[in-house]
Amino acid sequence: MMLQSARNALVAGVAGLLFIAGANAAEYPERVVRLAVEFPAGGATDSMARRIASKLSERLGQQFVVENRAGAGGIIAHEYVAKAAPDGYTLLLPSTAITINASLHKKLSYDAQESFVPISLLADWGALLVLHPSIPANTLPEFVRLVKANPGKLSYSSAGTGTWPHLAMEMLNGRSGMKILHVPYKGAVPALQDTIAGFVAAKIDSYITSMPQMKAGKLKAIGVTTAARMPQAPNVPTIAEQGYPGFDTAIWLGLVAPKGTPRDVVAKLEQNVMAIMKEKDLAQRLHDDGYNVRGTNAAELAALMKKEIPQWRQVSREVGITPN
Repeated sequence: MMLQSARNALVAGVAGLLFIAGANAAEYPERVVRLAVEFPAGGATDSMARRIASKLSERLGQQFVVENRAGAGGIIAHEYVAKAAPDGYTLLLPSTAITINASLHKKLSYDAQESFVPISLLADWGALLVLHPSIPANTLPEFVRLVKANPGKLSYSSAGTGTWPHLAMEMLNGRSGMKILHVPYKGAVPALQDTIAGFVAAKIDSYITSMPQMKAGKLKAIGVTTAARMPQAPNVPTIAEQGYPGFDTAIWLGLVAPKGTPRDVVAKLEQNVMAIMKEKDLAQRLHDDGYNVRGTNAAELAALMKKEIPQWRQVSREVGITPN
């Protein structure tokens, strides 16, 4: 009799826990959710983040607010979320920066894989190598020859040391033999502004931010970083087809939560994000702006992050960047 009572109590306890977990998932979110972004407002990652935040707000009935935690190539945002309460109300929209930083820095206050719970890979996208119109080069071979003929005189901008545009440009420098000065900025927007102003000659920049400037005649594109041409800019040849076969690199944006976030909350976010990324209106707008929509499950983002860390470590060695 006592054994049966104990069994009944155990079953009731387990049922109660399952009920509470289900109730938590049903109730989440009950207040504002903050989405930390690695870079300042106005860039490609920020633009994407705001669209996702708006859709999540509509779908889940609570505000999802973007917070730009810029600095240190994304590390400030990563640290902020890694230390946040694991309750689903502070999330991170990491880009390729999170795996690059893991490969470049020996000592971080967080672990790119262990400190976060993956939710979804949202999108990825290639970029354009753009020049100021005053630069007397209209193709990549012409630009390489110009740089080599003027050693130390031309420069390029990036969102910061160790960011994806920095490493992508250094990959090109290594393969082409160019020696062009790197000028790091605190984010893609100020880096682009100084390229438009002519203070620097070149930049690797996302389609969404560079195309309006190209249409206005303030920039010109001479190459695409991915293996295939961009559907949105079909007349711009790839870097690979201009003498550098195999050159292929892109940036991505995902969604993660602090380690310890309840599984039901993570599952609810994963399901809703995957549904949002399948909405035709959003998918079309993102495509038009140069993004490749993904909307994967959590496992695919986890696999991507695991694969990229050793890859970026190898790239950093190839371009002469020493981990610190």
